[in-house]
Amino acid sequence: LAQPLDGGYRFDIHLQGAAETVFFDV
Repeated sequence: LAQPLDGGYRFDIHLQGAAETVFFDV
């Protein structure tokens, strides 16, 4: 699930059952 933000994209990912938010500056 990628959400476009100003200056990049935010990805809501799930690792080992834990929700994490990773921001990619592209």
